Amino acid sequence: MHKLSIRATVTAVMVAVLLIALPGAILGSFMLWENDKAAFDTRVATIAKSIANSRGGLELQDDIVLQTWLSDSHPPLDSISLERRNGKDVHVGQSPDSLKMVSIARIDPFTNLVVERSAMDTVGKIIQLLFAVSITVAVALVIGYLIARKAAREISAPLVFLAAQAEQISSGQLRGAPNKSGIEEIDLVQAELQRSSERMAERIASERQFSRDVSHQIRTPLTALLLRLEELEYLSDDPEIIEGAKASISQVERLKDIIDVLLSQAQSRRGGTAQSLSILEIFSPLQEEWEEVFKRAGRELLFQDDSTGNVMATPAALSQVLATLLENSLKYGEGTTRVSARGGITGGFTVEVADEGEGMSDEIAEMVFEKGFSGQGSTGLGLGIAKDLIHSDGGSLELTRRRPPVFTISLQAATFTKEAPRDAVIAVGRRRSRMS
Repeated sequence: MHKLSIRATVTAVMVAVLLIALPGAILGSFMLWENDKAAFDTRVATIAKSIANSRGGLELQDDIVLQTWLSDSHPPLDSISLERRNGKDVHVGQSPDSLKMVSIARIDPFTNLVVERSAMDTVGKIIQLLFAVSITVAVALVIGYLIARKAAREISAPLVFLAAQAEQISSGQLRGAPNKSGIEEIDLVQAELQRSSERMAERIASERQFSRDVSHQIRTPLTALLLRLEELEYLSDDPEIIEGAKASISQVERLKDIIDVLLSQAQSRRGGTAQSLSILEIFSPLQEEWEEVFKRAGRELLFQDDSTGNVMATPAALSQVLATLLENSLKYGEGTTRVSARGGITGGFTVEVADEGEGMSDEIAEMVFEKGFSGQGSTGLGLGIAKDLIHSDGGSLELTRRRPPVFTISLQAATFTKEAPRDAVIAVGRRRSRMS
């Protein structure tokens, strides 16, 4: 906007100046020439009259008279000639080789006086005039540019503040409106933005309060459930009950973690809390939790880590997304389900979840990540929320193959690798599993 305003103003000034200066320069040059020519003609007429009077009173030779006028004239003349009808012409001086002026005056019915002089002094005056016009044009353009730059600043500065205000509103940083610019149109837009920010502030405050209320209402029964499950695990002597209690505890803890992540994103809108972690920190508890479930369903679950470095991700979010994909594979897929990780420091990091089922139709595949859509009669929230969680960590979740289905999670690889030693104890929520 700033450059465009300057360019438009300078162009307008240039056009206006040229429309005045160009005809003025042409007209001025023409008038200079005509004035000098008129003065020259008057001078030649005076010389002709003097020669006619001297020829009538004194018997002097014509060449002496012409030489006298040629040598005594100021500004100097280059040549003077008497042209007679009888052919006895008299010529004194030399005709100029450059641009010249010629004037003819009648002395008597039989004699004409022809005088020539160089026109270079007149050309010099014209050049001086054109130079002065050029300087005037240049000064006018410089002044126009300075005025345009000042005006452009006065116009663009409120627009910059207006854009900053709009950006703050879009990012949720709602602040007071800046001072009025004095430009009616900009002030109108600014006032409307301020009203929009106030409405948005009320809406965001309401949404955040709702999120806190919902979080509190969910956490309370989850905490009670977790305590009952831990009590059941501690008091029971039945291995099957203990194993089921452990699996339930893991799911409840992951659910609490994902609630914390969602609430944090809803309140701050800053995205995920990604950190560098080994993918085995995610695979190990998931394998322990889901492997037995798949076996009871007559299915096989395989985890494969071909990565060479760490991944940047929010642990609770990535764990929940993979759990969602595994749950969908268990419900709707067939055969062996494979979870594989690839990538490292030198490139991106991908995690794929694939099974040997029939997959999904093209129509369902186009809408599988839309919230509220489900091809199997569920709520349709799982994959939509999963995609948002991965996106908050700067990654993506895509259906890279439809039949048989392959879901691919793409994340950033960590620039440094923090390797966990073998037999290290990795804490996941309230549970610990030993890597071997």
